[in-house]
Amino acid sequence: MPKVLLIDPALAVMVEPARKLLPASVEIAATTSFENDEFARLAGDADILVNARRRIDAAMLAMAPRVRFIQLIGIGYDTVDVAAVASAGITVAYNPGVNAAGVAEQTLMLMLALVKRLPWSEQSRRAGQFATAELIGAGIDDLAVATVGLIGMGDIGTAVAERLIPFAPRIVYSTRRRRPPMEETRLGATWLPLAEL
Repeated sequence: MPKVLLIDPALAVMVEPARKLLPASVEIAATTSFENDEFARLAGDADILVNARRRIDAAMLAMAPRVRFIQLIGIGYDTVDVAAVASAGITVAYNPGVNAAGVAEQTLMLMLALVKRLPWSEQSRRAGQFATAELIGAGIDDLAVATVGLIGMGDIGTAVAERLIPFAPRIVYSTRRRRPPMEETRLGATWLPLAEL
C-alpha cells in the first residue's frame, strides 16, 4: 500500500480532505511537529512526501528511504536541497502560480488601506473619535493618481498589475526578465531598472 506523508505540521488539517480524494488503498499520515524523531518514525515507509516549510536535505532523505516523489505546496524549491534529491533520484514538484491570486488581492487590499489611511482612521474611531478634519488635512489619496512600483513581474506581480488596471495608477516594474512589449501594453506597465524604480 503506498503511503503519503504530510511533513509540515500545518498540513495535518489536510489529512481528512485528502483521504476522501485518494483511493482507499493509499495510506495518508501527517507529522504534528518538526521533530526529527517523529519524522523518522513516520517516514520510514513513506513513498511520497508533501511539504510546505520543512527543510528537506540528505539527512532527512536518509530517514525516508522509500520516497520517490516530493510535492511542495508552495511556488519554489527553497525548502529542498536540490542536489540531495537529485542524487537520491527523487522527483520534486511544486505549484507555480498557486497563490498568485491570493497574494495579489492581499497586496491590493494593503495598498488601498494605506492610500485611504485606513489604519489611522480605524484606530481613531476605536478611540471614540471621528477626526474628519484631521483625516481630510492628512489627505486621502487615490490609486488613480499614484505610481505603483512592482519588484518582480512573475505570476504574483502580473496578478497585482492586472488587479490594478481598473484603478488606473501609473505602474512601473523591475524584473530580471523584462516582459514582452504586448504584455507591458496589456498591463499598462513600464519597465525600469531596479535602482530607478
